[in-house]
Amino acid sequence: MERIREHILETARAEAEAAVKAARKEAEARTAAARDRITRESEQRLARDLAAVERDHRQALDQRAFENRLDLLKRKSAILDEVFARAAERFIETPRYRDWLTRRVASVADLEGEVRCNVRDRAVCRAALDRLAGQGAVNLTMAKEAADITGGLIVRTERFDLDITLGAALKDLRGRVTPDLVALAFAGLDEGGRRDQ
Repeated sequence: MERIREHILETARAEAEAAVKAARKEAEARTAAARDRITRESEQRLARDLAAVERDHRQALDQRAFENRLDLLKRKSAILDEVFARAAERFIETPRYRDWLTRRVASVADLEGEVRCNVRDRAVCRAALDRLAGQGAVNLTMAKEAADITGGLIVRTERFDLDITLGAALKDLRGRVTPDLVALAFAGLDEGGRRDQ
């Protein structure tokens, strides 16, 4: 009976050791698989996070570069605004401006309506209208109130207003000469606004 008991104990112990060994092996395999899966998932998450950080960084740099270019364009535009404003101020003070204004009045002599100009230009416009009236029938009259314009005139007819202002002429001129002016004035300037060395 003692042999049977020992045999049973030995068999139970061997089966228990085999079961524990199998359980350990299975647990180690599950742990290794879980470690591999967690490592892969961590690497994938890290790669996604790194790609997102790089994308955000690139977008932030692109946004900043765009803002810098936009700021530079605004500064250049402000410089051009100033150049054209000064040119208009100087032009208004010359006899050529009065000639230009007289020609503008003569160019609308065939219209019927009212001539509007600023206070400073009323005498020139009035003289041009009087001269035209002396040459024949003119259906233009001077407006009683002055127009709020830098120079030139506006002809108001029944159907439309014709803008022959200095502002409109300078806008047209600016549209035609800006590319050449920009190339000349800003040539050799880097993004920081300094001339290349």
